[in-house]
Amino acid sequence: MNKKILTSIVLASALLAPQTILAKGFKDVPKNAWYHNTITELSDKGIITGYEDNTFKPNKKVTYAEFLTLLNNKIGQKQAQNTDPNKLWYKDTFDYLKQNGVIEKIENPNAEIPRKEMAKYLAKGLEKLQNEKQNTKAPEKIKDFNTIEEAYKPYVATGVNLGILTGDENGNFHAEDSLTRAEAATIIKNLDKYKAQKQEPQKPQPQTNDGTYGGIAIKGVDTFFGKPYEIPKWIMDKYPQNRQIVHDPQVNLTEEDYKDEKEWKIIDKELLQKYGMSYIEEVEKKINNPESDGGNSYERFSGRVVNDAIATHLDNMETTKKFLEENPGYSTFD
Repeated sequence: MNKKILTSIVLASALLAPQTILAKGFKDVPKNAWYHNTITELSDKGIITGYEDNTFKPNKKVTYAEFLTLLNNKIGQKQAQNTDPNKLWYKDTFDYLKQNGVIEKIENPNAEIPRKEMAKYLAKGLEKLQNEKQNTKAPEKIKDFNTIEEAYKPYVATGVNLGILTGDENGNFHAEDSLTRAEAATIIKNLDKYKAQKQEPQKPQPQTNDGTYGGIAIKGVDTFFGKPYEIPKWIMDKYPQNRQIVHDPQVNLTEEDYKDEKEWKIIDKELLQKYGMSYIEEVEKKINNPESDGGNSYERFSGRVVNDAIATHLDNMETTKKFLEENPGYSTFD
């Protein structure tokens, strides 16, 4: 096996070094370089290795074969070292990734891999090998995201949103640039973090014994009357996401309105916890008899408007209650 192939195998095997070898500092990795801490940490842990002349060559470009083998070793099936001189050193990796739908045909495995292609195979690898759903929301931290070719945006977004891919010091991704060894080292470190987080047991979310509805406890005791309340099942069935479904064209809710939960909520948490079943009864009236009380209903108005109207009515009750508490001898018949 020639030296060039051996070097490729060392890099593509996640740059693995024997655990007994500790780095003493690569002479081409200055302390003020953005990749210094990552490379030093991984080298000290025996995860990556450099060259015989004590260099790491952080700016050396990475090929398709090298990156895909690195990726497979981290999240797929680790490739055993190939000792057959007549067999392509990356064949086992390529066969495995093809069988699992991560890659189809790589035209030139020894060509430098652009960062956009790296993002593509990273996202597909996570999806096929780790059952990770793609998160395609445009990441605000990537300043040149809009310049990325449309076909690659979902892949870049997924890698960034999962915390595996990053931009440069200015927040630019540079999708067309080739991947470097320093960048590959950063990906290795971030993949380790990603895997560690996935293996952590999920912490149970705080809930009431009777469950929640849209983040609101289904049962409780109101603060106004001190009586128990419960959100009726039929309301939860009718509005499973606790939001309006159908609107009159005159309602005219905009996309901006929908960013404010109070604009479309059916059940308002604060009103429920304060007035309990008295509030629920008012909500039921609005749903069952939309023409009552001046037609101030969920079909014709936003949730905020309807709940504000209910709040005004219930607040008047509160005012009356306070007055009667302060004037215990008062009678409307006096």
